[in-house]
Amino acid sequence: MEGRLIRMDEALSKGDRMMDPLQIGIGLYIDLEPDCVYVNHSCAPNLGLTTSFDLSALMDISAGDELFFDYSTTMLEKHETMKCACRSPECRGIVDDFDTLPNDLRRRYIDMGIVPVFILHAMAEGNG
Repeated sequence: MEGRLIRMDEALSKGDRMMDPLQIGIGLYIDLEPDCVYVNHSCAPNLGLTTSFDLSALMDISAGDELFFDYSTTMLEKHETMKCACRSPECRGIVDDFDTLPNDLRRRYIDMGIVPVFILHAMAEGNG
């Protein structure tokens, strides 16, 4: 995932594009390049973001399959939610911060190695 580094105030100024920047730290985002913006959210993702913010397959993906990651795995600032329309059986109905996910799902994502270090540190410090 590539793009220009921006702060939260610039990310918030994007209005209806607020969900486009990728959170990489508390108050810190990557304003994603256009080709990166089109990886959609799903509550049943087939991709995850590694700690170095690279996309990694979580299962076999066939040519032509749509690519998804769970946006909640990179969110921890309590300023934006999004209605989810992924239609997966696991759909939570809303995309919200990592700390709002059910405990078992958080643990599964952590065990899979797809939770950014800044979220792991915040959770360990009780800030998430």
